[in-house]
Amino acid sequence: MENLLHRKIKGFKFVDDKLGYHSKMEKHEGETGKIIKVNKEDVKVQFGNDHWYYPIDQIQEHLIQG
Repeated sequence: MENLLHRKIKGFKFVDDKLGYHSKMEKHEGETGKIIKVNKEDVKVQFGNDHWYYPIDQIQEHLIQG
């Protein structure tokens, strides 16, 4: 997979068996964040003072090009 660290990404709602979507994540839907950690199954995204984990297999269409 391409280098994802420090890439910009839009926050999004997801359904995943291992990773739960928390209602507090809703405020970041559509907001631009930055990937600050890449794991085998998820990425950690920073939004200002908040950070949340997203399933790595669902992020491709939410990455910001450039």
